[in-house]
Amino acid sequence: AYRLERTKQMMEEDGLDAIITWEPWDIRYIASAYVPMATRWGGQQFVVLPRNGEPHLFSYTCYATEALQEEMPWLNGRVWAAPEGGKFVTRLEQTDTFLQRVCGILAEYGITSGLIGLDACPSFAVYAEALQRAGFSVTDPVLTMFKARMIKNEDELACVRYACYAADAAFAAIQKAIRPGVRECELQGLGMEALYSLGADETMDFVVASGPRTFPLHIDYTDRIIRPGDYIDIDINGNSYMGYKSCYYRTFICGEANEEQKEGFEVARKMMYDGMAQIKPGNTTAHICAQWPKDPAFWGYSDMAACQHFAKGHGIGLVFQEAPFFSCAYNDATELRPGMVLALETWYGPRGADFGAGIKETVLVTETGCDVLTHYRSDQIIECQA
Repeated sequence: AYRLERTKQMMEEDGLDAIITWEPWDIRYIASAYVPMATRWGGQQFVVLPRNGEPHLFSYTCYATEALQEEMPWLNGRVWAAPEGGKFVTRLEQTDTFLQRVCGILAEYGITSGLIGLDACPSFAVYAEALQRAGFSVTDPVLTMFKARMIKNEDELACVRYACYAADAAFAAIQKAIRPGVRECELQGLGMEALYSLGADETMDFVVASGPRTFPLHIDYTDRIIRPGDYIDIDINGNSYMGYKSCYYRTFICGEANEEQKEGFEVARKMMYDGMAQIKPGNTTAHICAQWPKDPAFWGYSDMAACQHFAKGHGIGLVFQEAPFFSCAYNDATELRPGMVLALETWYGPRGADFGAGIKETVLVTETGCDVLTHYRSDQIIECQA
């Protein structure tokens, strides 16, 4: 109910008479319906939301629509089989069934013209022309949905916290396994096992970068064998509980850290906490960014655009990366408000070194400042003795 009301409030602000969304996360936000990863590619499932009405779901996560109606009683029977469409639509005539169903729903609420937002529309040009021929105007409502999802209520925050707790457990399993001879892909598997055993409904691949793959930082994982003295940068990103995500970097080392490695980590850690100290209501993302270097030479580059990922932040919730977006290279000075959840990330590698340290925290903007939701040790490199 909260999410639906937020959506309608932002539709009112932006003058939208209806939204049609194919975006899996916005389908979940508006209709509390999960689109599994295996059914996302085709983009055939969608929700129709009249601003003055209720959401209507077109889905095929079960081949029997009647079963879906029983399983989602909050939609009061407004669940239908998805018609032909999505990425398979290449010709106007293929939208006939879609148009008939959608226009019928909108007419029930007295909407026969006006502005419709096509959210993550898989064949935008074709669908837009079909709706325009039916008498509607169309727009992309991505900013409308960004605004709707930006402020979380207590139930959403409980899910984000749980996702962070599960990531704590994944880090513990990974730390225990780090030793000479273990491979990046093994650490990936152990972390995912911990997350799914604690109820994750899905998770993205982690970043597991070790040794020279930490400078420059690679945001993937391989079958590289970890050796004594290797840095290991791990980002448990996109771990999802009831749809809500955590985003969480830690730096480990196989063995003991030397002084140069400790100093490099401290640079990244200080950037993180200097930025985090600016998080409070009334400040903006610009206050955070002001704490980060503005000279690309700090990271050994000549262009700040090349450095944008070394100190950055974004919102997080149902979507792994949502508004606001900001970094050392750009920001839009978004006002910080209670209920926002932000993920802040900093990285540093000493010039000429073959290692770099990453740290990322997920934080809640509160009435008085911020609450750090990610609790795994971050005051120093995490040493892993064989």
